[in-house]
Amino acid sequence: MLFCFFTCLSVLQFFGRASVLQFFDSFSPLLLLRAFASARKKRSEVLRSRVDFAKATTRDRREAEGASLLRIGFASHSDKRKNQSEEAQKKNRKAKVAKIRVNKQLQELFSLGHASVP
Repeated sequence: MLFCFFTCLSVLQFFGRASVLQFFDSFSPLLLLRAFASARKKRSEVLRSRVDFAKATTRDRREAEGASLLRIGFASHSDKRKNQSEEAQKKNRKAKVAKIRVNKQLQELFSLGHASVP
């Protein structure tokens, strides 16, 4: 360690103190720029990861909400169709029953001879 110190001291005396300090000063802005660039890169990576996480969570939330809305929509639509088809079937049954009653009444009337065939 003392050897390093004396070597630096002799270099300073040989080249002159001002030129050696200028040499080290010329590298210090580059080192600062590198440090700032790496810090900026790390910060941008952190921000990018936060933004990606936020986008992913909002996308997942929207997909979940959309899926539940779709399920509700499909369920209500299918329930409506089911109810409509059940109502139509009831109407058809009532119409068939009424038609059968009318036919039976007509057959009874014809069998008794009270009505004439037109």
